Parts: sequence; C-alpha cells; structure tokens
Amino acid sequence: MIKIVRPKLSFPSKRMIGIFVSIPWLLIEEIVPEKYREQWKPRKENTQDPAVSKESIKNILQMLNLDITSPLFSPFKASNPHKGLPPTYVQVGGLDPLRDGGLIYQRAKREWCSNKAR
Repeated sequence: MIKIVRPKLSFPSKRMIGIFVSIPWLLIEEIVPEKYREQWKPRKENTQDPAVSKESIKNILQMLNLDITSPLFSPFKASNPHKGLPPTYVQVGGLDPLRDGGLIYQRAKREWCSNKAR
C-alpha cells in the first residue's frame, strides 16, 4: 500500500526515511507463503487476546468482504513488494492474533531486500 501512496504525497521532494507498521494485518491463513507456514500460529497460540478474538477477526473479514488475493491487502501478493521501501519498524504484541503476520513480514523484508526491518 505504501508503494501506491508514497508517490501521491503532497511533499514529493521529501525522502521517506522509515515506515512504522503497528499491529499489521498482512496475512491470513489462506495466503501465508509455504516458506513461512511453520511460523504461522496466531489462531492456535493467541486465542485468548482480550481485545481481538478469533471470532472478531472472522466477523471483520466477512463484514469488509476483503479481496485477500489483492496486493492492497497483503504485500505478499505483490511482485517485488519491498523493493525501494525505507527501513521498517513492525510493532506486534505477545498475545496479538496478528502477531505472526507482522513477524513474518519483518523476516521477509530482511530476506528479500537490503532493507532493514525491526
């Protein structure tokens, strides 16, 4: 998404120096790349989150009718999703059901490009 938004910013002469991704919803089970399946555990380990339950995620997906195959939903569905992006800080919580998507994204950015991710 940032690759679409960045060229349209009102300050094109300014260089973007970083991205802050907080509680990222970047993956759902159906589109987790095979390479990262072993890391995908949020609906099993993180079922007790008091703020975001497995049921609430299911309801949000149904309500929004998201196209999970679109690169607008997940960078994992785009070609070269990380190329040209600045360093990224990914924030996730221990019980967060979206945690593993953020951790997988961080790992992918480190593997796929010279970009730093924390």
